[in-house]
Amino acid sequence: MCCLLRTVVGIFAKDLGLHITEGRPWVQGWSKMAAELTEKSLSDKPIFSCSSCAFECHYEYFGKKPPCSKSVMLLEDAYVIRDPFSPSAGHLTIGGNCCLCSKNVCMAQTCSIFYTKRFCISCVEKNIGEFPFEIQREITQHNLSSN
Repeated sequence: MCCLLRTVVGIFAKDLGLHITEGRPWVQGWSKMAAELTEKSLSDKPIFSCSSCAFECHYEYFGKKPPCSKSVMLLEDAYVIRDPFSPSAGHLTIGGNCCLCSKNVCMAQTCSIFYTKRFCISCVEKNIGEFPFEIQREITQHNLSSN
Protein backbone atom coordinates (compact mmCIF):
# COMPACT_ATOMS: atom_id res chain seq x y z
CA MET A 1 0.00 0.00 0.00
CA CYS A 2 2.79 2.40 0.93
CA CYS A 3 4.58 1.74 -2.37
CA LEU A 4 1.39 2.40 -4.32
CA LEU A 5 0.84 5.66 -2.44
CA ARG A 6 4.43 6.76 -3.10
CA THR A 7 4.00 5.99 -6.80
CA VAL A 8 0.74 7.94 -7.05
CA VAL A 9 2.18 10.87 -5.09
CA GLY A 10 5.31 10.73 -7.25
CA ILE A 11 3.26 10.94 -10.45
CA PHE A 12 1.27 13.93 -9.21
CA ALA A 13 4.37 15.57 -7.79
CA LYS A 14 6.16 15.32 -11.14
CA ASP A 15 3.10 16.76 -12.90
CA LEU A 16 3.16 19.69 -10.48
CA GLY A 17 6.91 20.17 -10.93
CA LEU A 18 7.75 19.31 -7.32
CA HIS A 19 11.12 17.98 -6.19
CA ILE A 20 11.12 14.37 -4.95
CA THR A 21 13.73 13.43 -2.34
CA GLU A 22 14.68 9.91 -1.31
CA GLY A 23 13.48 8.79 2.09
CA ARG A 24 11.02 11.67 2.49
CA PRO A 25 9.17 11.93 -0.80
CA TRP A 26 7.35 15.15 -1.64
CA VAL A 27 7.83 16.83 1.77
CA GLN A 28 10.06 19.63 0.48
CA GLY A 29 7.97 20.18 -2.62
CA TRP A 30 4.60 20.26 -0.86
CA SER A 31 5.74 22.62 1.91
CA LYS A 32 7.26 24.96 -0.67
CA MET A 33 4.10 24.83 -2.78
CA ALA A 34 1.89 25.47 0.29
CA ALA A 35 4.00 28.49 1.23
CA GLU A 36 3.81 29.87 -2.31
CA LEU A 37 0.03 29.35 -2.49
CA THR A 38 -0.49 31.00 0.91
CA GLU A 39 1.71 33.94 -0.04
CA LYS A 40 -0.04 34.33 -3.40
CA SER A 41 -3.57 34.05 -1.96
CA LEU A 42 -2.79 36.57 0.79
CA SER A 43 -1.24 39.06 -1.61
CA ASP A 44 -4.53 39.22 -3.52
CA LYS A 45 -6.57 40.14 -0.44
CA PRO A 46 -6.95 43.68 0.90
CA ILE A 47 -5.68 44.50 4.39
CA PHE A 48 -7.79 45.72 7.31
CA SER A 49 -5.86 47.96 9.71
CA CYS A 50 -7.22 49.13 13.07
CA SER A 51 -6.64 52.86 13.57
CA SER A 52 -6.56 52.41 17.33
CA CYS A 53 -4.21 49.48 18.01
CA ALA A 54 -2.55 48.98 14.58
CA PHE A 55 -3.87 45.39 14.32
CA GLU A 56 -3.63 44.29 10.67
CA CYS A 57 -5.23 41.35 8.91
CA HIS A 58 -6.11 40.36 5.35
CA TYR A 59 -9.89 40.33 4.97
CA GLU A 60 -12.09 38.57 2.46
CA TYR A 61 -15.31 40.58 2.57
CA PHE A 62 -16.70 43.94 3.70
CA GLY A 63 -20.43 44.26 4.17
CA LYS A 64 -23.44 42.87 6.03
CA LYS A 65 -23.91 39.48 4.35
CA PRO A 66 -20.71 37.38 4.40
CA PRO A 67 -20.67 34.94 1.46
CA CYS A 68 -19.09 32.22 3.62
CA SER A 69 -22.05 32.33 6.08
CA LYS A 70 -25.19 32.18 3.97
CA SER A 71 -27.72 32.46 6.81
CA VAL A 72 -26.03 35.38 8.62
CA MET A 73 -26.98 39.04 8.28
CA LEU A 74 -24.71 41.38 10.28
CA LEU A 75 -26.08 44.50 11.97
CA GLU A 76 -23.30 46.62 10.50
CA ASP A 77 -20.95 46.70 7.54
CA ALA A 78 -17.96 44.76 8.81
CA TYR A 79 -14.61 43.33 7.72
CA VAL A 80 -14.91 39.55 7.64
CA ILE A 81 -12.66 36.51 7.13
CA ARG A 82 -13.51 32.82 6.87
CA ASP A 83 -13.18 31.08 10.22
CA PRO A 84 -10.06 28.93 9.81
CA PHE A 85 -11.05 26.84 12.86
CA SER A 86 -14.59 25.98 11.74
CA PRO A 87 -15.14 22.72 9.88
CA SER A 88 -18.31 24.17 8.38
CA ALA A 89 -18.56 27.47 6.55
CA GLY A 90 -18.25 30.10 9.25
CA HIS A 91 -16.86 33.60 9.55
CA LEU A 92 -14.96 35.85 11.95
CA THR A 93 -15.71 39.54 12.11
CA ILE A 94 -12.44 41.38 12.59
CA GLY A 95 -13.52 45.02 12.48
CA GLY A 96 -15.81 47.76 11.30
CA ASN A 97 -16.01 51.52 10.81
CA CYS A 98 -16.81 54.02 13.55
CA CYS A 99 -20.19 55.55 12.70
CA LEU A 100 -19.03 59.02 13.83
CA CYS A 101 -15.49 59.43 12.50
CA SER A 102 -15.43 56.56 9.94
CA LYS A 103 -12.09 55.20 11.20
CA ASN A 104 -11.42 51.47 10.89
CA VAL A 105 -11.51 49.82 14.31
CA CYS A 106 -11.15 46.20 15.36
CA MET A 107 -13.51 44.36 17.69
CA ALA A 108 -11.22 44.56 20.74
CA GLN A 109 -12.89 46.16 23.77
CA THR A 110 -10.02 48.63 23.98
CA CYS A 111 -10.68 49.83 20.41
CA SER A 112 -14.45 49.88 19.86
CA ILE A 113 -17.89 49.08 21.18
CA PHE A 114 -21.11 48.18 19.44
CA TYR A 115 -24.18 49.97 20.79
CA THR A 116 -26.76 50.01 17.98
CA LYS A 117 -23.79 51.03 15.79
CA ARG A 118 -19.98 50.69 15.96
CA PHE A 119 -18.14 53.45 17.88
CA CYS A 120 -14.41 53.84 18.34
CA ILE A 121 -13.35 54.38 21.96
CA SER A 122 -12.15 57.95 21.24
CA CYS A 123 -15.62 58.93 19.96
CA VAL A 124 -17.23 57.20 22.94
CA GLU A 125 -15.01 59.17 25.34
CA LYS A 126 -15.76 62.47 23.53
CA ASN A 127 -19.52 61.79 23.64
CA ILE A 128 -19.74 59.80 26.88
CA GLY A 129 -22.81 61.73 28.09
CA GLU A 130 -24.82 60.54 25.07
CA PHE A 131 -24.51 56.86 26.05
CA PRO A 132 -26.60 54.94 28.60
CA PHE A 133 -25.33 54.78 32.17
CA GLU A 134 -24.19 51.13 31.80
CA ILE A 135 -21.91 52.03 28.88
CA GLN A 136 -20.58 55.10 30.74
CA ARG A 137 -19.79 52.93 33.79
CA GLU A 138 -18.07 50.27 31.66
CA ILE A 139 -15.90 52.85 29.87
CA THR A 140 -15.04 54.60 33.16
CA GLN A 141 -14.10 51.28 34.83
CA HIS A 142 -11.99 50.31 31.82
CA ASN A 143 -10.15 53.66 31.88
CA LEU A 144 -9.46 53.31 35.62
CA SER A 145 -8.15 49.74 35.25
CA SER A 146 -5.86 50.65 32.34
CA ASN A 147 -4.20 53.53 34.24
